[in-house]
Amino acid sequence: MDSNTEICAVCKDNFIVSSKYIKCSLCRQKFHLVCVSMKDSWMRILSECDNLCWFCDNCKFTLTTRDEVFKAEVAILKKEIDCLNREKQLTSKILENLEYTNELQKTLIQSYEKDGAHSTQLKPALPFDKPGTATTYSEIAKRPSKSPLLTIKSNESSTNTDVYKEVTESVNPAQMNVRISNTRRIKNGMVVQCEDQESLNKLKDSLNKKLGSKYTVSEPKKWNPRLLLKNVKLTGLDSPESIINDIITLNSIDEEQSSHLKFITKLKHFESTNVVIEVSPELRTKFLQKGFVFIRWKMSPVSDHIRIIKCSKCCSFGHTDKNCKSDLICPKCTRNHKLNDCKSDVLQCINCCNYNKAYKKSLPVDHASTDFNCFAY
Repeated sequence: MDSNTEICAVCKDNFIVSSKYIKCSLCRQKFHLVCVSMKDSWMRILSECDNLCWFCDNCKFTLTTRDEVFKAEVAILKKEIDCLNREKQLTSKILENLEYTNELQKTLIQSYEKDGAHSTQLKPALPFDKPGTATTYSEIAKRPSKSPLLTIKSNESSTNTDVYKEVTESVNPAQMNVRISNTRRIKNGMVVQCEDQESLNKLKDSLNKKLGSKYTVSEPKKWNPRLLLKNVKLTGLDSPESIINDIITLNSIDEEQSSHLKFITKLKHFESTNVVIEVSPELRTKFLQKGFVFIRWKMSPVSDHIRIIKCSKCCSFGHTDKNCKSDLICPKCTRNHKLNDCKSDVLQCINCCNYNKAYKKSLPVDHASTDFNCFAY
């Protein structure tokens, strides 16, 4: 057969001179009218109208599939547009907040510059306030308090909202020239942070006069620092009094400083024993500068002891079992039973498990939550 001879795409037969045919508008193949069930009347309409197209069955299927693909792509693009619009709105809100914060900082700077009671120069940054300086929890705990605090607690069953409302309505700081940095609500009361000690004394006297015995107004108790004496040999030291007397005698502590020296507890750390003592701020500075304390037959290293509150019920930090609202957790295997009832041989720390889950980390969890080497601790 001649390669130039055109054939029908259905029956594969060639076209005679007088035969009628129709051509697909997409693939451009020719078909007998009988092969595609095309009537003469339809053929006449197609030939008279230039804007009408005819497609074969294969091209119809291709066009349908393409249409479905296009619809899916359009739906995806619409969703992406919606996400971009939401991100645009969120970005606009963040920019508004940043502009507000910027204006607020400018206002504060202007107020400090205009205030005659304050220096025109801004307070220099402390060494631990430098950007990028890493600080530990113990370093933060050792920072001096920036402003004096005043605690106001109700002697009745009043909520912190009622206390805040009555206190703010009873006292006007502007009339007494009292500078207040901040306020914070606590259980059955509130805490007021004053700018200086003079403002605190004025506010305390005014509240005692106006509120009477309904509220207890006091300054928070300042705890003496605690030190950790590491790897202490307690041979011959049977009582806390003997430990304190040994420290006083061997470290040349005078009578005034010794009155602030107090034994707190002994901590078993693997095969060694650590001792926690409470001292005055001056004695703490002296011991930390030396770096050690003489006690019995050795020289024990000394460091700050940070008090970490831990719940014996759920093993979490920051509260005690008295105020715990969580379920009972075994510190050994993380199941819901007491440690004395635990029969599991597998160690698992609930705090490290929660940390890994919250921050998507991979800390080791094959230890008890009471272990001093716990990463979360």
